[in-house]
Amino acid sequence: MDIVGLLITGIIVGTIYGLIAMGFSLVYKASGVFNMAQGEIVLISAFVLWTTLTTLHLPAIVAAILTIVAVSIFGIVVERTMIRPLIGQDHMASVMMTLSLVLIIKGAVAGIWATERVGFPEIFPKAAVKVSTLSFSQSMLWSFVIAMLILLGFTVFFNRTKAGLEMRAVAMSHAMALSLGIDVKRLMTLAWVFGAGLGAVGGILLASIVGVSMGIADMGLKALSVVLLAGMQSLQGCIVAGMIVGLGEILAVRYLDPYTGGGMGDLFPFVLMLALLLMRPYGLFGEKIIDRV
Repeated sequence: MDIVGLLITGIIVGTIYGLIAMGFSLVYKASGVFNMAQGEIVLISAFVLWTTLTTLHLPAIVAAILTIVAVSIFGIVVERTMIRPLIGQDHMASVMMTLSLVLIIKGAVAGIWATERVGFPEIFPKAAVKVSTLSFSQSMLWSFVIAMLILLGFTVFFNRTKAGLEMRAVAMSHAMALSLGIDVKRLMTLAWVFGAGLGAVGGILLASIVGVSMGIADMGLKALSVVLLAGMQSLQGCIVAGMIVGLGEILAVRYLDPYTGGGMGDLFPFVLMLALLLMRPYGLFGEKIIDRV
C-alpha cells in the first residue's frame, strides 16, 4: 500500500480510537472519574457481539444493537454499584475501583470465552471499495462513516437538547449545576451509559477490522493517549486526536518496525502521550485552567 493508502487507513482507524476516547471523556466530564476500564469495555463488547453472531445466529444489526444496549446497561450497573458509593471520596479511590474493574472484566472474558484470537463473521459487505489504485474494505469505510455520524449526533445533543446542556453545566461545575436544580446523579448515570455505549461501538468496529482477541483491550486503551492528546474536556478534539494517533501508529509500523523488530505502532501513542504531558498537559484542544487563591 502506498503512502496515500497508509494515511487513509491511519485516519480511519484513528476515528475509532477517537470514538472510544469520546466515551472516556464523557465519563470524566460528568463524574470526574478517570475510567481505566474503557479498554476492557471495548474487549467485552467485541466478545458479546461475537457470541450473539456465532451462537445465537442473530442478524448483524440486531446483534450490534443488543450488544450496545447490554454494555450500556453494564455501564449503569458499574456507576450505581462501584462509582456512586465513592462520591465525596478522594479521586484515587475511583481510579483504583476502575482498575479493579479491569481485572474483573479480563477474568470474566478469560473464563467465559477462549483467550486466543477467534474468527469474526462479516458484518459489513465483503466487496472492497476501490478508489483509483487504492482498495479498502467496507468495514473500514463504514467505521469512518459511523464515527462521523456519532460525532455529529453528540454535537447536536450537547448544543440543542436540555439533557445535553445540563451535562455541559455539570462538566463545568457540580456545585453550579446543583444550585441550578440539575439532577447531577442522573446525568452521571447518563454519562456512564454513553461512555459504555461508545466503548461498545468502538469494540464492534475494531472487531470487524482486526478480529476478536484479548489484545483488543490494548487497542481500546489507546483511547487514553487520545483523550490526553485532545484534552480531557474536548469531545470534538477526540476525533482529531484519534486521527493523529492512528496516522502516527500506522506510519510507525510501516517505517520504524523494519528497523526495530516490531512493536513501534503500539508504543507510539504512549510516547506521544508522555511528550504531550510534558509540553502541553491540558491537551491540544483543552484550556489551561488557572486556580486563583
